[in-house]
Amino acid sequence: MISLKLDDALEKESMVVAKSLGLSRTKFITHAIEHEIARIKRKKEREKIAKFLLQMRQNKQYQIEMEDIEKGLSDE
Repeated sequence: MISLKLDDALEKESMVVAKSLGLSRTKFITHAIEHEIARIKRKKEREKIAKFLLQMRQNKQYQIEMEDIEKGLSDE
């Protein structure tokens, strides 16, 4: 259980949107929080992947192995 204070405009907007979706405001806010958590997790995962790919790109041994693979593919 949490208590949440919203400014008047956000309170009214959340009520209107929740009602248009056939949800209680509490359920709408719960969905919004779940959505934001999932978005942040996806962003962090993409950042980890980008960092890993950059590390791979800078790894000389990886570059040599990739060149060998590419040569093998073009020999067909």
